[in-house]
Amino acid sequence: MSLLRLRRYLAVTIAASFAAGCGNIADMPANLAHSVTNTSGMHAGGANVYATSQWMQVDRPHRKVRLTLVADLLSKSDLNGYRRGMMTIVIPRGWTVLGRFENRSRSGAAHSLVLVPWGRQHDEAAVRSAAATSGALTPRPLTGAKPDQVQPFSFKAAQTGHYALVCGVPGHRDTMWATLVISDTEPTPRIYTNVDG
Repeated sequence: MSLLRLRRYLAVTIAASFAAGCGNIADMPANLAHSVTNTSGMHAGGANVYATSQWMQVDRPHRKVRLTLVADLLSKSDLNGYRRGMMTIVIPRGWTVLGRFENRSRSGAAHSLVLVPWGRQHDEAAVRSAAATSGALTPRPLTGAKPDQVQPFSFKAAQTGHYALVCGVPGHRDTMWATLVISDTEPTPRIYTNVDG
């Protein structure tokens, strides 16, 4: 994708975020802010925003959230356009996540999702073992979904903590992962992103 197309996409996404009542990193709870820092530990120019509702629909009365994660949306090995944990998904403890995983690879690459404990996103043994929470993986996580396939996943956010949603296909884990936080303090599900993603 050209840099110009990427900038346009991000500009539309950011504008939609603010129109939807979203805010900037200053609005993010302090206990979650470390989850969206880059590898140097710095916020990339303070340019973090909440993601738009295009990826998340919240059903508060039933404590359910519909979450869409798209592989290769903007570039190779990204999730919703973000790589290396630059997207943080926050789910309140006790909520049910009804997930939809889409593989939009234009290169023919297969992709998958597996929820693993934080710090083990690069660990093949963690990906090969069962997901950190029952149901928090797509079918065949090691071989993945083919391009243009859509796969459901669902899980109950039962145990608070930091996790990583990673692509389980060998060779993809280093870049293709997002942070997931199950929180006792957030009242509603949210997605925080870094525009340098």
